Amino acid sequence: MAKLGWLPLILLWAFPAWALQPDAMIGLLTMHRCPGCDLTAVIIEKKQIENADLQRAQLYRAHFVAVQFPGVNLEGAYLPECFMNDSVFTKGNFRRVEAYRCFFKRVDLTEADLSDFNGEEVWFDQSLMAGAKLTKALLYKASFKETDLKEADLSGAILVEADLTKADLRGANLRGALLTGAQVYKAQFEGADLSGARWINGFKCDEGSIDRCREIHQGP
Repeated sequence: MAKLGWLPLILLWAFPAWALQPDAMIGLLTMHRCPGCDLTAVIIEKKQIENADLQRAQLYRAHFVAVQFPGVNLEGAYLPECFMNDSVFTKGNFRRVEAYRCFFKRVDLTEADLSDFNGEEVWFDQSLMAGAKLTKALLYKASFKETDLKEADLSGAILVEADLTKADLRGANLRGALLTGAQVYKAQFEGADLSGARWINGFKCDEGSIDRCREIHQGP
């Protein structure tokens, strides 16, 4: 019998996981549901699907480019090194998503639920996130440059070393959030509640810190 040698590796390189599982793509594009599917390195451009069910999907290096997926359910999905720029995910469910070095630039996440989102080095620059729920989200070194976060719920969120340059946080709930080392140049905090938050210098904000952090200098 002839040895296969490098053939299996060549096939894996040439055909991403989703190409070897056509049922996954058929389920997503026709029935709008594919919970738990392996869509590694999938590329979907300019598609419109409402209320797509992608719970617990494996989306390593997935590219959803300029798609319109309002109401998408990605709860518990795995999204390392994904590319979701210029897309619409309004009122989507991103609870307990795992994301690393993922791009969500110029994305519409208005009123989306990102509670317990677990992300590191995720870019949300120039995105629409007004009214989004990010309670207890891990957003270490995340970037929100020029992002609309008006009235978003960021209570208990970890925003350590995040970039909030020119972000609009007016009316946002930042109670108990960790902002140590964050960049807040020209960020807008009018009406934002920073009670109990850790400010960029590590000091705790006093109860009733509205618009700005009134620091408590004695003790933690």
